[in-house]
Amino acid sequence: MANFIIEEFDEYKATIHDSNYDGVEYSIQLHLPDGEAQLRFQSKDFKANSITKKNDKNLYNVYYRTDKYYNVIDLLRNEGPLYFFYNLDTGHSYLTTGDEPVGEGEGHPDIDNS
Repeated sequence: MANFIIEEFDEYKATIHDSNYDGVEYSIQLHLPDGEAQLRFQSKDFKANSITKKNDKNLYNVYYRTDKYYNVIDLLRNEGPLYFFYNLDTGHSYLTTGDEPVGEGEGHPDIDNS
């Protein structure tokens, strides 16, 4: 049986850090129903993903390479619904969209797509 958490979320906070934040260059905090996920972006000295407790809520600590930051921000800004996935056995984590129709396109409010 799969041992994982998957939660829909609709709020996040992005931060750009100075050089004194333990190697983390950017971070994104996802506000989840059962807690929060701290996505940390760094170029070296990666730690293993982990879960801790914070005020009886889950705190997911997830590490990405710095070059993934812009892809994640793009996903957060332009897609929805979005889900956070965390495998409790392996620590593997990812963000994913909900199912979308093929050919839906992004469209743009200032462009007539007819």
